[in-house]
Amino acid sequence: MNNFRIIQVLFLVVVAGLFQSCDSNKKNWEIKGTAESESMVFLYRLYPEASLIDSTQTNHRKFTFAGENGDERLEPFCLVFGEDQKTELICMLRNGDHLKLQPDKQAGPSFSGTEISDDLNKYYTFKKLEKQLNADLLKELNETPADDDGRDQKMISYREKVQNLENEKTEFLRSIVFPGLNGYLVLKELQHSGVVEKEVVGKYRDALTAEGALTDYGIKVHRIYEFFDAYALSREMEILDSATISERYNKLSEENKTSAFAKIVEQYLLKLKTE
Repeated sequence: MNNFRIIQVLFLVVVAGLFQSCDSNKKNWEIKGTAESESMVFLYRLYPEASLIDSTQTNHRKFTFAGENGDERLEPFCLVFGEDQKTELICMLRNGDHLKLQPDKQAGPSFSGTEISDDLNKYYTFKKLEKQLNADLLKELNETPADDDGRDQKMISYREKVQNLENEKTEFLRSIVFPGLNGYLVLKELQHSGVVEKEVVGKYRDALTAEGALTDYGIKVHRIYEFFDAYALSREMEILDSATISERYNKLSEENKTSAFAKIVEQYLLKLKTE
């Protein structure tokens, strides 16, 4: 009887260990990729701020990363390839994800293995089209004499294509059902937009889904719109002289002056005074 009892206890311990092991494996996320060439690969966690968390040398162009998030939300990461760190890819992972990735400078990267892989593939298709538009314009302008009236027409055509592509992109962002991905990509596109206009901010804000607007990223998008004057100044101050920055800062509303963007401007002005 005692021996049977001991066997029962051992059996329960083994089963509990197996469940614990399975639970532990579920918590880990994993990235498996194939690089275009042998190189170093660096992995950055992007939230709440960019920080290098791992790096590896490819082996037969293959690499692997694994880790665990603090909670069950999707978190953004950035993979950077090569010592020059010129090629980078954004991805998002939640605990338990097993992402497969194949970078390709020509065709664009290919993601698979996670719920959001298809959306990431579509997103990078838009980035590829944007890059191609810019390359085509540069080629056309280089082949056209500077005094040719056709240059103006080419610029008009280019702006129309950019506008159409941007409209398609914001519609795509609005269609993303995963709140974390929707909020993050909207914020990323807004922060990297070359045009700092409230109308553009409003367009991206409207690309948030109801659930995406409630994420930390979506809340930041709304704050950018709400405190646009302070945000615009924080984006533009490095190309302005100190007198213009001070003048624009003093003209901010009291509400704008309470924002995090105004604090950035304050710190910048203080730094200029001490230099």
